Amino acid sequence: MLKVIDDMKKIKSLSHEILKADHEYKEKIKSLTKEDIKLLEGFRDSMKTVIFTLDLFKAAFLVMLKN
Repeated sequence: MLKVIDDMKKIKSLSHEILKADHEYKEKIKSLTKEDIKLLEGFRDSMKTVIFTLDLFKAAFLVMLKN
């Protein structure tokens, strides 16, 4: 029973931390400028290109293994 109570306290604490982090995230998003957003979108597009390239290498490697 004490274990259950302890676990419930941990869950409550974690829930509080998650809500606090969510609030901080929302505050940071509000402070972004249009220039910041453009930079983040550019970074996102770059990461998509990297992932696509890695997928191509993976496919090529799998084809080489089959042959």
